[in-house]
Amino acid sequence: MNVLFDPQVFSFQEYGGISRYYYELFKQFSQMEGVEPSLLIKYSNNHYLPELDFLHVKRFFPAFRFKGRNEIIKLLNQIYVRSRFSSMPIPQVFHPTYYDPYFLDILGDIPFVLTIYDMSHELYPHLFSQFDFTAENKKKVSAKASRIIAISEHTKNDIIALLKIPASKIDVIPLASTLSHSDAKAPSIPLPDHFILYVGKRNTYKNFLFLLNAIKVISQIKIPLSLICAGGGKFTERTKRYQ
Repeated sequence: MNVLFDPQVFSFQEYGGISRYYYELFKQFSQMEGVEPSLLIKYSNNHYLPELDFLHVKRFFPAFRFKGRNEIIKLLNQIYVRSRFSSMPIPQVFHPTYYDPYFLDILGDIPFVLTIYDMSHELYPHLFSQFDFTAENKKKVSAKASRIIAISEHTKNDIIALLKIPASKIDVIPLASTLSHSDAKAPSIPLPDHFILYVGKRNTYKNFLFLLNAIKVISQIKIPLSLICAGGGKFTERTKRYQ
């Protein structure tokens, strides 16, 4: 079975849970008999893709983080998909990696599977820009999908309630990891007795400032609690004021 993935998430994520999810799918599918994964992509600065031998992806100004860079990558990849799609072997299943509906008019009768990770944009619209069309795109694409994968029962229930998708169309497949204990390394810094580990970007979407406030309150009324942050770049001036 030929499963074709599109480049959406790899256009804007260098690291991240969603792109890691698809990277793991590529690895597992490529080792399964009778399953042939492919990714139609030209440009990406994602750090997982170079580990896949069957892909040849060009980097796009990886050392320069200028405004609009990811939008340019997204546009170039969409043009590439549309120009190459008709000349490729017809896939048996198509799997977009995010919610932009640009591909709908080129699929024809090819079934596609959509993975929905959460319904944050629909539940908390005030946390996102007015120019963020994720919720609108997700509604449009989910209505056309042949099957929908939800990563939890909670997400499935939100999809049913908010997008009016019938339960019979949704499969719950919890996320997993290929990491093992043999991959673990000793911490590079001394760790306090009581701490919370935070991994990834510290932006509004991840409620990082809310976490800082919560830890401050907990530390005042119970035990002193430290916050260990891994990844996410430098701390902003706003974040430093919480120290």
